[in-house]
Amino acid sequence: KFLDQNRLAASTNYQFNIRIIDWKARTTLQILSGATAQHHGLEILPNSLLASGSRDSRLRIWNYDTGALIRTINATGELYSVKYIADKDLIAVGSTDRSVKIWNYTSGSLVHQYISHTGTVRALEYSEQHKILVSAGNRSLAFFNVTNYQVFR
Repeated sequence: KFLDQNRLAASTNYQFNIRIIDWKARTTLQILSGATAQHHGLEILPNSLLASGSRDSRLRIWNYDTGALIRTINATGELYSVKYIADKDLIAVGSTDRSVKIWNYTSGSLVHQYISHTGTVRALEYSEQHKILVSAGNRSLAFFNVTNYQVFR
């Protein structure tokens, strides 16, 4: 993922870390550590924050400038996909428990959950214009209206 007007990049590795890199200078600025399993999803948030979802069933919120872990949210299933819903200031997370969960990352509270897949939710995409979150998993797509929390296909 590119951060900070494309000046920085974030990447994961098999050592359970996230590296924040100044790609022009080719230097590592921060190593975000503390997970007990591999990170699958990364998403940029406002105010120098980064969300990561990992195989240890935790959603972590980091400050990528300071390297500080701001919040850990315990979820269920291995977290494979993370998407920021900017106009609602929420995070959607897809996991191996077949669910998509919508979190308030500031408070750590679960806002809504839906199960619409038969397997792992591997990808999420959001249309701010249409207020629709799309989830993909096991040869299926589900569409979720984030205004009224309705699922449709």
